[in-house]
Amino acid sequence: MKFTTTASGIILLLYFGWHFVAVPQLHHESVEIIIKKGTSTEQALDILKEKGVISSKPLVKLYLKLTANDKRIKSGRFRVRRGLHDLYAIREFLNAEDLGVKFRILEGMELREIASLARQLIGIDSLEFMTTATDSEFISELFRNYFPEVPPPPNNSLEGYLYPDTYYFSEGTPPKRVLSTIFVRTVKVLRPLLHMVDSSGFSLHEVLTLASIVEKEAILEKERPIIASVFLNRLKKGWPLESCATIQYILPRRKERLTYDDLRIQSPYNTYLHRGLPPGPICSPRLSSIIAVLRPAKTDYYYFVAKGDNSHYFSKTFEEHIRAKRFYQGMEAGKRMEINTLP
Repeated sequence: MKFTTTASGIILLLYFGWHFVAVPQLHHESVEIIIKKGTSTEQALDILKEKGVISSKPLVKLYLKLTANDKRIKSGRFRVRRGLHDLYAIREFLNAEDLGVKFRILEGMELREIASLARQLIGIDSLEFMTTATDSEFISELFRNYFPEVPPPPNNSLEGYLYPDTYYFSEGTPPKRVLSTIFVRTVKVLRPLLHMVDSSGFSLHEVLTLASIVEKEAILEKERPIIASVFLNRLKKGWPLESCATIQYILPRRKERLTYDDLRIQSPYNTYLHRGLPPGPICSPRLSSIIAVLRPAKTDYYYFVAKGDNSHYFSKTFEEHIRAKRFYQGMEAGKRMEINTLP
């Protein structure tokens, strides 16, 4: 055994000694390496060889063993160079910083969808993520540390406070760290808007709540300020918002079409039954939806109906709205009649 180890050490010394003497190339292409949690050293070296980072797996494996680095293979997403000699390559890989898993929150994502994403990409239990995101003590700590000029949300939830963007997290990152990182980004987006919020007559929580409804209702960017104006006009009149998006939020699964029974569901988020704003946001709104609430279009519209092409028809009166609804819903169902005038 002693002879084998000594012989192996000599072979390794000669092999890597030549690599030390050899002049490495000046230009090297970098490649992304993903090592999943639970990957063995053997499997990790297979990945490195397949990606062209190392050329001799047996010698690199021996080097790791003799230098007691065979336990240093870690999971994560790394960027390392190809074309280096094996010694340089494996050392660079061992010292590479984990870039994390790409974690993208899309505009309009709900907290439960973000929790599901965290489970799929980072391995965080969805229930643990949701529990953390609705923990009043944790939320108060976040606002105290990063956003002291704004009170924590009264409904004790980070729904609407997780700004849609691309983030990077290592597998197994604790939910508090994930939520804190996203929240810090959210604060950077929202803080410059506080002067507009102050002059709007609404709290930031109310602005985000209405912006989240606009986010769900609008598809075209140009219509966001108009849709915001519709809801603001209804609020001024003391009318219910009657947003289908808030009904979808309280359903276990999204429906293609809502029923009258859905509209009668008892929930503070049911804007058909309750006047004013719901308790909090129903999703993560994009910046343009927030701006739309702070700078709405000046209109006399109180209603809108989808036209079937991502746009909406806006109405000033209930009678006009009913005509538009019959027209566009009939057209969508293939029942459009030949008529000479628009509703």
